[in-house]
Amino acid sequence: MNEPVEIIKGLWTIDIELPANPLRNLNTYVVKAPEGGRNLIIDTGFYRPECLDTLMHGIEVLDLKPENTDVFLTHLHPDHVGNAGYLAKLGYKMIMGALDYDLMLFGPDARWRDCMELLQSEGLPKDMFEKIRQNDESVVYTSGMFEAQKVYNGDMLHYGDFDFECILTPGHSPGHMCLYDKNSKTMLLGDHVLFDISPNICCWACMHDSLGMYLHSLRKIKTYDVVLPLPAHRTTGSISLNDRIDALLAHHERRLNEAVGIIGREPGLNAYEIASRMKWRIKADSWALFPPSQQFFAQSETVAHLDRLFITGRVTRKRDKSGVNRYFLPK
Repeated sequence: MNEPVEIIKGLWTIDIELPANPLRNLNTYVVKAPEGGRNLIIDTGFYRPECLDTLMHGIEVLDLKPENTDVFLTHLHPDHVGNAGYLAKLGYKMIMGALDYDLMLFGPDARWRDCMELLQSEGLPKDMFEKIRQNDESVVYTSGMFEAQKVYNGDMLHYGDFDFECILTPGHSPGHMCLYDKNSKTMLLGDHVLFDISPNICCWACMHDSLGMYLHSLRKIKTYDVVLPLPAHRTTGSISLNDRIDALLAHHERRLNEAVGIIGREPGLNAYEIASRMKWRIKADSWALFPPSQQFFAQSETVAHLDRLFITGRVTRKRDKSGVNRYFLPK
C-alpha cells in the first residue's frame, strides 16, 4: 500500500496504481490545510478495489474527513472521476469544471452513442463496436453520478496556503481544468501535459477541432510562471514545463505531417485505415493485434488530427456512398 508523500509544505500526493492500464498510475494530489482549514483532494482513480483501497488509505493517513475536505476533478475520464460517486455518498463535496460536468450529466450511454456514430462515419468497422463497449472504462470503473459545484475559467479556489486559479484547457477533454497557485508557482496539470507519454487527444462529437483547441491550450499555459508542474500520471522527468510543451507541439506537428504523407501515398483512405498505417507506441506486432480499446483511441486521435488538417486546408474529405469520410490532398 503506497503511503502519501509530501511534495512541498501542505501539498501531498497519493500514488494510485491503475492495474492493466498503460497509464500505470494516477497521482492524486492533496492540499492538507492547517488545523481548522479545508482540505482538497484532486482526482480519485478508477472505481475498482485496488484504486479505492489506496485512495481511502491515503485519506485515512492524512485525516481527510468529509466535513473538512472537498474533491476537485480535473476532467471527466474514469481514472479521474471513478471514485467520485463513492466519495460523494460519504459526504465529500465535489467540484468540477462546468463543461465536463454537464457532459457527464448526459450519461455514458448518450456519450458513447455519439462517439460511435462519429467514428463509424470515419470508418470504424461495425463489429468493433461491441468489443469496445464491453470494456468501456467509463461504465465499468465509475461509482455513479454525483452532484458537484461547477467552476469556470478564472474562478479561484482557496485551500490552506494555496490560492488556485481554475484554468480551462480544452483538448484532452472538452472542459479539462488545470489549477495554478501563483505564490508557489505550482500547476496541477491533470492530463493536459504529461511528461513521458503524450496525452491522448480524441475527437469529440461536441468539440470540433479538439486538436486545435489542445494546441491553443498548450500555448495558453506557457504564459504562466510555473516552477513545479504536477501531472496526473507518472513523473515530471527532468525538463521544464515549457520545454515539454514545445516537445508536445512538435510531436503533433510530426503526426500531422505523417497523416499527410499517408494520404499522399494512398488517397481515398478513411480515418480507420489511416490510423492502421500510422506509427504507435504500443506492444503489438501489427494493427490487427492492437486490443480493441487501443484501436479505438488510435482512430479517435487520428480523426482529431484529420479534423485539424481539414480545417487548415491541408487535406480534403469526401463522404462515400456508405456515409464514410475519405481523405485526399488538395489538387
